[in-house]
Amino acid sequence: MDLAETWLGVPKLLAPEDMASTSADDLSNMTYLSGFLDCKVKEGAPVVYPNRAIARGPGVSGVGLLPGKPATFEIDASKCGAGDVVVTVDGPEGSDPVKVEYSATGDTPGIYTGSYHPKDEGEYVVNVTFCGVDVPKAPFTVKIYNDGPRNKVDPKKVKVEGPGLTGDDILPEENAWFKINYTEAGPAEPKVEIVGPDSQPISFNVEQDGKGEQYVSYKPPKFGMYNVAINFGGMPLPNSPYKVKISPKVDASKVKIAGLAQLGRIG
Repeated sequence: MDLAETWLGVPKLLAPEDMASTSADDLSNMTYLSGFLDCKVKEGAPVVYPNRAIARGPGVSGVGLLPGKPATFEIDASKCGAGDVVVTVDGPEGSDPVKVEYSATGDTPGIYTGSYHPKDEGEYVVNVTFCGVDVPKAPFTVKIYNDGPRNKVDPKKVKVEGPGLTGDDILPEENAWFKINYTEAGPAEPKVEIVGPDSQPISFNVEQDGKGEQYVSYKPPKFGMYNVAINFGGMPLPNSPYKVKISPKVDASKVKIAGLAQLGRIG
């Protein structure tokens, strides 16, 4: 209530103990709560957005992990406001407690990198919170096994789709995207490289869902042929590199037609 009065301008008409007991009638409660309907957050208020945090890396996806090897991860809370990131890991039933080490990178406020060392085979649960609230898709279930078909890499099982690989209906400066699903392809992560018509690398963004799928987007700066190469476990996908033809923009309003008058007099 004190915070609501300070940062939202909602008068403290009741005391917390009044609302927690039967001493305040319904009308008094409704009068106080109605103050929240049209309130606005004041500048400088300690507002946080845990839903904007992003957890990525093999430590939360489980891709490429083996017992005894470090499981690395990154937490991007740079757009969440002021608050603390907390990461804990629960190991398989009967296993020793899992030690997690992580810290801010120092390059960008709110970016954390860390790792843990899974010793045993089985399922690990990675808990990631911001200000005590689970970040999107947390907790993460990470399956770690020592050998067998679950740890074999097969680029043929990687599934890709999206206009960013075909060029369909994509014009210069427009968003081109594609998805990479590698949940059944083994312990590795995709590596993407995009080269433009002038043989210069093209920047792109990657969003990781933490469960074996990536969303890749880029904006082709001009028309021409682009090469999108996707490797998995050091091996190219069957159809990689993908040839993506970006067509030039067309402005019909600038098309000029001449000679129609002469054509009309024929015959």
